[in-house]
Parts: sequence; C-alpha cells; structure tokens
Amino acid sequence: MNRQIYTYIDLRSMGSAPFWNQIKRYPQITVTADLRKSLKGTEARDKVDGIFKDDLNVQAWEFRKLSEAVLPHWTDDETKFHETIVLAQYIRGQIAKWGDDPDIRHWLVGSRRNLGMILSSIILLEEAAVSPEDIQADGDRNIELLLEAWQFLKKNDPAIDTFHKRMEELKNRSAWDPILNKLFGRTNIDTVILHGFYYFTPLQERIMRLMEQTGIRLVFLFSYNDKYPYANEIWRKTYSVENGYPELSAWNMEKSYKTEPYGEIFEGRKATITNRLHIKEYASVMEFVHGMKHAKEQGYFIYSSNANKANEILRDFYPEEYGDRKLLSYPIGQFVSTLNQMWDEDLQQIVLDEDRLIECFSSGWLAVDGVSGKQYLQDLTYIMPFFSDCQNVKEWETRIDLLRDIRENVVAPFVKDLDIDDNKARWQLVMGNPFLNFSVFAVEPERLDIILKLIEQLLSMAKDLFGENKAVRVQEHICKLDMILKQHEMSNELYEEERDLVKDLFEKLSDPSGFTAEVFPADISSALNLYMSGRFQEGEIQSNRVGMVSPIYQIDAAIVKQYGKVHVCLCDVNNMPGGKKEYIWPLTSRHIKACYERTGNPLIVNLRHAMENTYICNRYFMYAALKNTEVQLSWVNDMDNKLLAPTPYIKLVCEAAGISLTPAKRDAVSYKKVQDSTYGRGRIKAYNVEQMPMDTSKEARMDYAICPMKYALGYVVEKYPSFQNEFHQNYAINGLIAAIYSLMKTRGLSIADIYKNVIELFPAMRRVEKRQVYDYLQYENSFKDIDFEGRTELADVYYSDERLKVRFPNKNVRSQALGKYGKLLTPDGKTGMDFYKTAADMDADPYKKTDTDVCLFCQHQSYCRYAVFALDAEGLYD
Repeated sequence: MNRQIYTYIDLRSMGSAPFWNQIKRYPQITVTADLRKSLKGTEARDKVDGIFKDDLNVQAWEFRKLSEAVLPHWTDDETKFHETIVLAQYIRGQIAKWGDDPDIRHWLVGSRRNLGMILSSIILLEEAAVSPEDIQADGDRNIELLLEAWQFLKKNDPAIDTFHKRMEELKNRSAWDPILNKLFGRTNIDTVILHGFYYFTPLQERIMRLMEQTGIRLVFLFSYNDKYPYANEIWRKTYSVENGYPELSAWNMEKSYKTEPYGEIFEGRKATITNRLHIKEYASVMEFVHGMKHAKEQGYFIYSSNANKANEILRDFYPEEYGDRKLLSYPIGQFVSTLNQMWDEDLQQIVLDEDRLIECFSSGWLAVDGVSGKQYLQDLTYIMPFFSDCQNVKEWETRIDLLRDIRENVVAPFVKDLDIDDNKARWQLVMGNPFLNFSVFAVEPERLDIILKLIEQLLSMAKDLFGENKAVRVQEHICKLDMILKQHEMSNELYEEERDLVKDLFEKLSDPSGFTAEVFPADISSALNLYMSGRFQEGEIQSNRVGMVSPIYQIDAAIVKQYGKVHVCLCDVNNMPGGKKEYIWPLTSRHIKACYERTGNPLIVNLRHAMENTYICNRYFMYAALKNTEVQLSWVNDMDNKLLAPTPYIKLVCEAAGISLTPAKRDAVSYKKVQDSTYGRGRIKAYNVEQMPMDTSKEARMDYAICPMKYALGYVVEKYPSFQNEFHQNYAINGLIAAIYSLMKTRGLSIADIYKNVIELFPAMRRVEKRQVYDYLQYENSFKDIDFEGRTELADVYYSDERLKVRFPNKNVRSQALGKYGKLLTPDGKTGMDFYKTAADMDADPYKKTDTDVCLFCQHQSYCRYAVFALDAEGLYD
C-alpha cells in the first residue's frame, strides 16, 4: 500500500498549506457531511459558504454517499426489514423446537425482542469479513443463537450473498468507474483523498483496500499539530505503521510556530486563552432543556459526545427542531404498532390489554361517525375494571355481550319515570339508580355503545390481520393491513401527512420484486415495528439528521460551518472522555479478541480500534471544540437521580487558565418556605349554603357537609360521582348488598342469594376479592347500623335512604357525614365553603382518626389535590 498522509493546522487556511496545490485536484471523501459542506458549501437548510465553494478543482462528498453508491441496497431499510422477518422465522422455529423447557422458552422470547441487535451484529461481522465459522461460542448460548441465526439468514435471504458478490465485483476497476462518475462526474481518477477520518470502520477499511486493489491511490488528510501530541494522539494511533501507514517522519505536515493556548493546556502547561469561553453547570434536566434552547437562539451550534441522550431529552420539549420524525411518533404509527403487537407468540392467539386499548383510542385511528376515539378516553377508563381480566378475543367479546345485557336488563330499569324538569331529573337519577356509584355503569348509554363498538372494531381489525396465523407473503400481509385501515372509518381529524406516510410505507414494503417467501404474520409485524421505530436507520455516521444536538465527531468542521460558535453539552465525567464502546449484543470484546487471535483478520483490528479508543477520540474532539472562536461547555449536575461531576477536561482548562467555576443555583424548597407561603384565599368567591338548589339530594348535601372538595368534584365538576378503583368498588358492593338485604329481607331473600346475584354483575373480580366481600357480610356487626328506614321525596317519588349505604360504604364515613349533615340547619352547621378546610385537614386529632377516613373512601382520592393517601396517613393509624 502506497498511502500518503498530509496534515494541516487550520481548516480555514488549508488552501494556503504548502502542499495544497499538489493535492487539490484529487476528489475528496470526507468523514462527515458537515466537513464536506465546510469545503464546498450548501444551499440547504443549514446554508453555509464553503471555503472552496467557487474552486471547481476541489470536489468532495461524504463517505456515506460513497458507501451508498458502492453498496446500494446493503443497509436499506427494506433490506433490513426482510432480514428481520427471516430472523424472526428462525426464532419462531427455535421456540417450537425447545419451547417445552420454560427456561429456554423464556430466553428465546427475550432474544426475539432483540432482533434488531442480532441483525446489527451480523451486519457488523459481515462487513469485517468474518464468517460464522470464525466465531467460537465456547458454551455461550447467546453466541450460539447468533451463529445459527446468521447461517439461517444466509440460506433464506439473498442480501448477504449479494453483498459477497458485490465485494468480488469491486476488485475490478470497471466496477468503480460508474461509482466515481456518479459522485464526481468523471472516471479518470487515479487518486482519492480521505479527509478527516479519525478511525476507519471495518467497512471503510474494506472499501479502501478494494480501491487500492484496482489501482486507486489513497491520500489521507486531517488536522494535526505535532507540537501537541497528547491532544492529537488519536491520529497517531489510527495512522500508525502497524496499520499500514508511513512513519510519522514521512508525513507531509504543515508546521506552525504559533502557540495554541488549548494545546498548551492539554500538554499540562499554563496558558492564557484568547477566545470566549463560558462554562455552565445545570442543576437539573429542566435547566438543561431551557439552556439548550437559549444557546441555540444565541447562534451556538450544539454538540455532545452523547448526542443520542441529549436529543432523547430535548425531542420531547422541542419536537419542531426534529424534522425527520420517525413513523412511530405519529398517531398512525402508534396505532399500527399496537395492532401488530396484538398477536401473542407464546399464547398463539390475539390478545388485548388495557394499555394497548388506550393506545389505539388515543391514536385517533378508531372512530365512529367521524368522531375520534380520543373523545371517549375518560369513559373508556371508567369501564376498564369490568374487563380487567380479559385477554383473548373470545373473552373480550363475551364480556362485551355481558355488559350490554347488564346495562339493558339490570341498570336500565332504574332509569325511568324521571321528571320533565332536568334539574329534578338529575337528582332523581342520583337517588334512584344505585349503579351510578360504579363507574362502569355510570357511563351514559349512548357513549357506552360507541366505546363497545370501537373495541369490537379493533378486535375485528386484529382478526382480519392475523386470521388463522397462516404463513403469507409480505406483500399479502401489507396489503391486508392497508385494506384494514381503509375499510374502517377513521377520524377526520387525522393529518394528510399521516395518510401519505402510510401510503409510501406500504408501497415500499409491499414491492412484489422484493421478499417473496411465505412467513407468519407475527414475524412481519415484529419487523414492521422495528422499521417504524426508525431503529433500522441508527448508525454511527449519519449526515443530514435534523435535531438540536449533533455528534461531537462532527465538530472538526464547526470552525467554518458554524462560524466558530459551538456549545458542547453533557460534559460530565461519564460522557467525556467516556470509556470503551459496548459491542452490540450478543457480541463482547472477548469474542472479538478471540476471533482475531484465531484468524488474524486485519479488519478486526479496525473494529477493535474503533470500539476501544473512544476516550482518545473524545479528547481530540474536546481540543478541537475549544479552538473555536466562541465556546460554551456545560454539564447537568443531577441526571437520572445521579450527581455528576464535570469532565476532567473542564477542570484542566479551569486550573490552567485560572477560571473559577460558578456552582449552579439550587432553589431548595424547605418546609418553612412552604409553611410561610400565602394561600391566595381571595381568589375563591364566598359560597352561601342558602344558594344551594332546594332539590339537591341528601347524599350531595352530606358530601357538602363533610368536605367541600368532595361536593365540588362530585356534583359541580361532574354530574354525579362514581367509584372507579377496585378497592372503592368492592366496598360499595358491600353497601349495595347490605341495602338490598335491608329492603328485601322480609320477602325471604337471604344474604347468600343477594350476594350471588350482585357478584355476577362484576365478573372481573378476583376470587380473593369475592371472598373478602362474602366474609365481610358474615361478620356479625355488618348489619348493625343506623336506622335507614326513612325516605326522600322528590317530585312525588320516594327514594329509600338505604341508598346511602352504597354512596357511603364505610360506616365511619357514613356516620360522620350524617352527623355533619344534621347540623346544616342548626347554628353549628356549615354556611359557606372553605376549600382550605377539607376532610384531609391535618389539624384533626390523629389519635381519634376523625376525618381521615373520608379521603380513604372518597371517589376522588386519586386526583384530589388535598387527598390523604394511606401512606400519608400512616401516622394517623398508629
């Protein structure tokens, strides 16, 4: 190999380097798109004037463009989609073969969730010219699985064989001429410059060797200053004699006799910095989020050695900054993903749970009469306790029929003969229908019918998609999915953008010229979910990704492309300089090292170098960042509940340049600060009990008497309150049975008879819960209670006060409410409504437990801002 190396001091003045006229006519392949744009400029969204924009002798493209031309379909999403389907087939076969062993089955099911990692490992090894025979598992079942899956993929998918054939073709110069012509518009190229490569991946090295094999000479160009060896160590390690490069003394280096302050600092010497440097510590993630937005608004371009983490945080706050949305971030993507996951491989049937159902409703892709299921989400949560034990299609369909039957034959008879006056009818409904106390029966009939139809619609979609789970072609499955989405009514709120995305996706994946084998629908669904999540596109060197934070390896070009204004975030001790990269599961450094020792494959040297020298690369990137005109460095002190110190490089710079770090301000909220804060009582208008409507029911007045929030949330915010969680509903069931028994005991009905009939209305109750209800009814004091033989009259209709046992199922609460209700018409009774004196008022005597039970048995406990939970009230029960 006749490789030559040229180095320059400053990208901006590279054109004046002594060697430049010798090499400028050679076309360049840059490591990143940013570096290419710094050379030749761009008119795109990130417009920049390149330093050689008008020099026609200078040509450049980033390596990604070269690899796409060399291997046009090797890393296409469609190719990976089909490969993932084949790998899913393999795992399916292994589960069928070994599934009787629960340990092996559990492991295989877990492995199936990592299909993307398995495929990435195979691609990485193939690019490094490693074959399955070169890897020894040595009893590691994860590696054994990888090797067997790899062999299965080679036999059942053409992509790897196509890759091998292409590698053979590229040994001939005739294969390179159309590639070079596509990139540079000419074929008479005998020398190519590779610019800015801090290391070479196995695929990059392999392509370089193929170019050299066909007579193309390679020249390497990068920024290097031999005065500062510590900061520039990565270049000497990458371009070492052992890796096939000339001796350091043979490098064609531009020399500089100027002193670089940061070079001096990295060498351990004192220096006076001449640029603008600001170091910022963020006390929290929220401060970081606001800080990044502020930095961007000031014109700084943001980089990080952990750009994925930074963007993961920022994407949720500033989605407009991330132009390339993954399909899964759209409602249609969420809906299709959830639909795909409804087939359970372990049970070999369609399954549906509460989380998936809510995902589908919230997506908007379930609708009736053009109204989105999103409009029914609250009511959906009300009825979910009724379906909590449903799993497969038959169970859901049976339970839906049961709910309709109960609604028609049990609940509906209580809703009749209401007064024509809506105000009176409201209170008649509250007093006359005990089932309104249970959320599942409190949903209005019209809304309940729509919700049940939407659930049936979703189940129908899943049955149409998966059918009998027979093997089908990918094209058939995608077309079936497309037909399902078209034939079912969708919300008219959906964006045209989503429809277009789905259309493009289905057309791309259902190409009849692609994958033709028959596979199971669940395998296609697994691959489709990976595709929509964007995980097929994740790679180390991506060029035109839109986002707030760029990978720090692009910072070499910032002095030109970003006009020298950079912000490097997440500069904490964990991320900068960082440690060795983790190999993709299930590969480990031990397996890669053993493979090299066994085969001597030189491409593995590239792989190990790239994986094991991250910290040296990051050292150089930090050095390159600091050399910009205006620099900001920052880190988050508290990340994921972990306290993080700044990177040693920040400490190094501060000590050498005499910079003092200002700790982040932390506004601690002390108990005294909370205690001293004002309540703002003036914002609440005074309430006069005399203004309460005369027809207001007794139970509503009892709520008013015992707690203003209980009354406001139950009868002002809502039409009437209902119990939603299982704990409250089980207690209310006790009250319902007790009330019915008191009214029917003279007619010969036993508690057991009533219990049996009532329990059948709550089919999702667990056996232990049913037993608890039954045991409570057998307790001798269960029916020793206040006399509820009285009645309440409204519009010539009388309602038994036994109903209060359902609304207030706990005796203590019932007793407190009746006592305070009785005082309403006395001088001691409540006359106003003070939201600062609720049932959760902690001034109550904790040893008497006077008021705290009200919160424990309140319908609004989960969302009332004043509610006392069991954990809060532990001291009150000791």
